[in-house]
Amino acid sequence: MPRYHRLSFVALLSGLLWGLAPSGVPVARAERVDRILYVVGERLVCASDVAFESDILRIDQSPVPALARSISDYRVEDRLIDAAILRTRAGDSSVYQPSSGDIQRRWERFQEGWARPEDLSRFLASWGINDVQLQGALYSRMVIERYIQRHVGLAVQQAKGSASDYIAAYDRWMADIRKSVLIRRSG
Repeated sequence: MPRYHRLSFVALLSGLLWGLAPSGVPVARAERVDRILYVVGERLVCASDVAFESDILRIDQSPVPALARSISDYRVEDRLIDAAILRTRAGDSSVYQPSSGDIQRRWERFQEGWARPEDLSRFLASWGINDVQLQGALYSRMVIERYIQRHVGLAVQQAKGSASDYIAAYDRWMADIRKSVLIRRSG
């Protein structure tokens, strides 16, 4: 590229960056798309994650008592912080991976939670995802649930504990785990 064209390109680019584009050239404006709320280890918890989880919780109730609590008892942000920690700990271990049949049943239960199929379609469209991506989110939730069940649920069940015993055991367990993970609140 000749020197003149390079200088012209640099001048145009500088003008665009400073909002001084030549007349008639649209200028892109910066727009905040999402906001990081927490950094949990190496995982991010964003404002969109909180909104998405809030929407999911309306339809997909967890079979794990500690995760089935109401939002007033267990904030969405705290659920996501714990989920980030537990998903990292569970990793890709086959012990925690649900079978394709389990995933299919969870997906069918999720679909049945909507009054009409169009409502589910609108939900997917509002989040810019398709059913495969949503099934991926359900899969991740199931891995976390299996991890909790293996580490907390079995002991509580063997002790013939109640749902409140399960929740108390989970809270103690997570309090210890959180101490070992760097959790930073953003902004």
